[in-house]
Amino acid sequence: MYPWRRTDSNRYWCFYKDIIDNFEKSCRVKYPNQSILFLDNTYQNLNQVTDIVKEQSCDVNFIFSLVDPPYPWNYLKEQLTLNFPDKKFIFVGNDHAPDFEINSGFIWFYKNLQKYSDDEILITKVDYTFLNYNYKSHNHRTKLIDLMTDQNLIECGYTSYPRTPENFKHFESHSFTLSLGDIKIWQTHFLNIVSETVFRLKSEPLMITEKVFKPVLGLRPFIINGTTRYYHELRTMGFDCFEDIFPVRELEIELDTLDATMDKNHQIICDVIKDLQHKNLPELYQQLLPRLIANRNHWEKLCQDLTKKFCVDPIELP
Repeated sequence: MYPWRRTDSNRYWCFYKDIIDNFEKSCRVKYPNQSILFLDNTYQNLNQVTDIVKEQSCDVNFIFSLVDPPYPWNYLKEQLTLNFPDKKFIFVGNDHAPDFEINSGFIWFYKNLQKYSDDEILITKVDYTFLNYNYKSHNHRTKLIDLMTDQNLIECGYTSYPRTPENFKHFESHSFTLSLGDIKIWQTHFLNIVSETVFRLKSEPLMITEKVFKPVLGLRPFIINGTTRYYHELRTMGFDCFEDIFPVRELEIELDTLDATMDKNHQIICDVIKDLQHKNLPELYQQLLPRLIANRNHWEKLCQDLTKKFCVDPIELP
């Protein structure tokens, strides 16, 4: 696998390696007499990828991106097949990779997430209308925090944000990617406002991360501060996005500019928080609980199927 260099003790690399190893086993059967390149282009630009393909000069070239897609797959495929018309390329990764789409974050989080009983994650009481964890100060996160502050909504929820240390307490628990954070805080919030990694236009690459998996596994309704396409992708996969409770269709509408879209969506999120303050949240939670459990069950089944398909079963290669 070039240019990856990881140790087997690294939890992330072990998961990545399971997928690569399974593709390698299948390659030995499908292409027994051909030279094969496994190239991870996640953090490589097109020129770097092109140079590696040229340098290695293999018959079959697997282009992997199991983390963040660096640019649209169709562009990468077009350029590589144009530059190397006599070579075979197979594209594997997130966000509609041409040959094998793998939502690898599902497999990784499923394998490594801290395990919880229902008693640990169900609501015990509602101290916080919402929970909104943030780590890095991305622009879309900063703008939402500022708007919630301006509209006096911060106090009815729990936020963590590195720019404001007073709201950053307990963040050492949340910063552990594979947990729900401080479980006492988790037990006492209703709505999970997911601060996804990116807020981009719909046409740009997208990866669904562990951030949106947490409310699914932690049995909470959620709303997303991120690219409007997240809802479409989740709905396509069969997840309940609570469109009858929250204005999800409005959140999916993209305006003329990214900033205008972001401002519109942030105001919708604030309006949702205001509306929830007038509702009986413990009662609403009990009404939603069967749907929340169904969402979790669907996620677990999806993860089991993906793990079996890409880490265990032989892969049918083109």
